[in-house]
Amino acid sequence: MKIYSTTVKFENGIKVKAHRLCGLSVWKKETGPNFKKKFLLNICISRRERNLGTICRLNLHEFFAQTSANRHDEEHYATTQGFLAELLSLNATVGETQIWFDHSWKGGTETYTLRQFASMRDEKLCIRLRGLDCNYIQMTYCHRDHTDTMVFINEDAHLLLQHLRCTQLVVNNMASYDNPLNILGWIKGLKEKSGARVSVRCHDFQYFCPNINMVNARGIYCNCHSLADCKNCYPKIPLPLIATASIDEWQTRWYKFLHETADEVLCFSHTSADIFTRLYPLIAAKVLVIPHKAPTLREVSVSRHREINIVVLGDINALKGMAIVRKIDKMLKAHPDVRMHMVGKRKAKLRHTHVVGQYDLQELPDIMERLQCDIVFIPSIWPETFSYTTAEAMVMGLPVACFDLGAPAERTRTYDKGLVISRIDAATALNEIVNFIEKRRHITRQSEDWDNSPHRPWSYLQKV
Repeated sequence: MKIYSTTVKFENGIKVKAHRLCGLSVWKKETGPNFKKKFLLNICISRRERNLGTICRLNLHEFFAQTSANRHDEEHYATTQGFLAELLSLNATVGETQIWFDHSWKGGTETYTLRQFASMRDEKLCIRLRGLDCNYIQMTYCHRDHTDTMVFINEDAHLLLQHLRCTQLVVNNMASYDNPLNILGWIKGLKEKSGARVSVRCHDFQYFCPNINMVNARGIYCNCHSLADCKNCYPKIPLPLIATASIDEWQTRWYKFLHETADEVLCFSHTSADIFTRLYPLIAAKVLVIPHKAPTLREVSVSRHREINIVVLGDINALKGMAIVRKIDKMLKAHPDVRMHMVGKRKAKLRHTHVVGQYDLQELPDIMERLQCDIVFIPSIWPETFSYTTAEAMVMGLPVACFDLGAPAERTRTYDKGLVISRIDAATALNEIVNFIEKRRHITRQSEDWDNSPHRPWSYLQKV
């Protein structure tokens, strides 16, 4: 058997060593002081040299016997063969298989995916495809205690998918794929071949806008009411999250996919559903609203204190409102009785804000009590489709403030401790939050004074 290796350097400067054996291209990233995480074994199955079906039918014992003299590469080849063998075996024996097309980033989308897989993996085979850079797809499967991960070039991942039977195809989020429109063709073909149900999940608005949060060139939510508006808006965006040559083609292809291929479009708030039906009216019958399940957290008890403590919860970036946070941070010097705390990762230097950093969810109530939190501020400048941080704050019984955008405002508006800020502006946000807290404290003091008054009606005491 011919085995050789070579070193390849990608555009981003990362060097990998390629071991080629019997038609399998195995890419293993070299470790070094600059790499913090161990790189998952990258596998590329060469369609030109060996058909995937032939690889899958290879006898494992014969395969290992052929490569036994090559100890250095045997582990890599065994890993490849083991991945394919177990995946195909599980796919043939487990009753239901779901294939999820997902992005490779963190955040609420990944939280949702992992929770869904945890609830399904005992009964179903769950396969997750995550789009990576440089035309790669990471594939992970899990069923009970069986799980493994490998990385394929796009064409080989597509070839492997054609050998799998599935009952449901989930378009969870394809923002990190090299060419999401090509993947729509894959999904259509897989549905036609297997009869699987196609479910689209609305974590953002990439289905209309390649700048998936619908934030325009001025850095504000576009509040689009017609797709015709996008022809003037999209070309002005300097660095859209997804690059596409034609906004018309992007919207036409997605609209056709949602109308003809998708069986359901699952939204997590009524606000998101309204945006979908406003821009793509023909899919209105397919749109469902099923909010995420709120986390289980104990209610927070904050002792009386003098200063006002505003807590910004979550990992804050530009779209999550970092510019607003920066401006409020500068204003705090003129408000000595107001303190701001950031619980989560920070993306910028803040001079007057106390940064707690990353947190464990179950520790969050303790953190809020330690900070004597008066209100949780959600500074997002786009209409989030759910917002886990908003849900976490409400479950803990804390007051919540947000701008009049998306799911946070939808839930905050009906929350008895909620404040929907009238204008997306830092000074307005700070003033309205302070006034809201002072008003709540005044009402609380009046209630406590009444409770301690000797002039309360006897009927009230009986009820107590």
